[in-house]
Amino acid sequence: MPKYRIAYIPGDGVGPEIMAEGLKVLRSIQAVMNLDLEFMRCDVGAGVYMRTGAAAKHDDWRMMGEADCIFKAPVGLPGVVRPDGVEVAGDVILGIRARFDLYVNLRPVALFEGVPSPLAGKKPGSIDYTIVRENTEDLYVMQGGILRDEVATNIRLITRKGSERVIRYAFELSRDWGSSPLDGKKRVTCVESSKVLISDRLFARVFDEVAADYPGI
Repeated sequence: MPKYRIAYIPGDGVGPEIMAEGLKVLRSIQAVMNLDLEFMRCDVGAGVYMRTGAAAKHDDWRMMGEADCIFKAPVGLPGVVRPDGVEVAGDVILGIRARFDLYVNLRPVALFEGVPSPLAGKKPGSIDYTIVRENTEDLYVMQGGILRDEVATNIRLITRKGSERVIRYAFELSRDWGSSPLDGKKRVTCVESSKVLISDRLFARVFDEVAADYPGI
């Protein structure tokens, strides 16, 4: 019987209510699929910050690091900010990404049976693609500041390493996944703004280099 350890974060606000329903779903899957799931609760977020001065404790980070999966409800509360004015939610969300190097933000988009589409003429199976977004660089490096309450800056950081690994992930996914429901082709589309942003010129250049390794896409 496969065993998986799931660190779950009830979060703040409506988070605990959402998590309660999410855990019901996981436990139903556990029964149907005959899985051995161990649930480890991690109390992190704005509520914890208000009580302790830190959004997450060392033991919670340890449990997340030991888990096979982190299952997170919404974190953060309006007005709960650090002394520098940054919302506490970022300490958790960006902290998870940075600590565990979660560089891929994967967003599957598909139209299923029984689900109405707001787009005219679309049927189940006609929409099937995945958005692969870099998750640790760009503006998420959280480097910047405010000068004399007049000028605010954030550094947009793009590296070759960060670009290549997320681009290669997208090509590997396309290679192993199904083809387009429209024409049967496998494709990866690069969304960038290299005409305006210098940082995107590096990303686009690396994309072309990686694409050369996948002639069938």
